[in-house]
Amino acid sequence: MKFDDYQKKALTTALTNGDKLMDLMHWVLGVNGEAGEIAEKLKKIIRDKNGVMTKQDKVTSVKKSVTSYGIWPFYLTT
Repeated sequence: MKFDDYQKKALTTALTNGDKLMDLMHWVLGVNGEAGEIAEKLKKIIRDKNGVMTKQDKVTSVKKSVTSYGIWPFYLTT
């Protein structure tokens, strides 16, 4: 999936209550939460594996996270 396609698809599922500020805060906090999950996975690789990311790490933990957001092609390469 290309990033533009992901954005279009994501907008079809976005919840809104009509309050632009509340909608924006909801979306920003959601993205921030997802970014935190990815950061947590990377932190554990640094802590537990001295920062060495194996091919298996890329394929399992990190790739699962970013693939679900449709941004894998723009992130890590194997």
